[in-house]
Amino acid sequence: MRVGIAQIDADSLCDDLDANLEVLSSITAEAAERRIDLLVTPELMLTQYEPRLAARQAWRGSELRSKAANIAAAHQVGLVFSTPELDSQAVKPFITVTLCDRRGVRLLHHRKRVLFGDAERLRFGAGGEESGLANFDGFMVGLALCYEVEFPEVIRSLAMRGADLVCIPTALTASMPGQVSEQVTEVLVPARSVENQLFIAYSNYARPKFSGHSMVSGPLGVRTGAGHHAEIFYDDVTLAELKSSRALNTYLEDIP
Repeated sequence: MRVGIAQIDADSLCDDLDANLEVLSSITAEAAERRIDLLVTPELMLTQYEPRLAARQAWRGSELRSKAANIAAAHQVGLVFSTPELDSQAVKPFITVTLCDRRGVRLLHHRKRVLFGDAERLRFGAGGEESGLANFDGFMVGLALCYEVEFPEVIRSLAMRGADLVCIPTALTASMPGQVSEQVTEVLVPARSVENQLFIAYSNYARPKFSGHSMVSGPLGVRTGAGHHAEIFYDDVTLAELKSSRALNTYLEDIP
């Protein structure tokens, strides 16, 4: 399966959500030209990652998800995208991630359970359930969002339930003194892949506002990654690689 990552420039997005949908359509069209099967995009791309603005647009979340699914169907590319979501039973909206297949059919939807910082916690509620798994081209796929990958329990739970690939939209900001942004991409994301013997597709925004370094990592670490600039790239992943590596690196079997 060819897994694509869209590391986009945050400045290409704006307050006009229809314009942001056009950006999604454009990068999905490019993914189709490259014969990408599944394209992963950054966190809250369709509203911009700015918690105050995204929360204000949560009432349009259902519309955004429907139009994004139509884009997937139009270009026949599977899509992973992130939107805010209102729930009449909840006080605050949620940050969510959705997986659609090539026909635009929604396979998975996950509400972010581990919110990052006061800006998110003030405006969004935490989801209550773990991501489910869905079959995409023979791979069992799970979902997570940004900060969640920094907690080993999140990815381990998906692995123990049979995940082969975890897709993670993120909005990891550029490092400041004392922060661990670089360690997340250089250490934690690859470690999650190795210790759980699965693939991770991690899609971030480009610099200067965000840290870049999107990647596809696998059971032996980073396979394909971006630098700081905007780009679309892909990696061809196989179940045979997982089977071979899991036979040698039996972490999941040997959990004490």
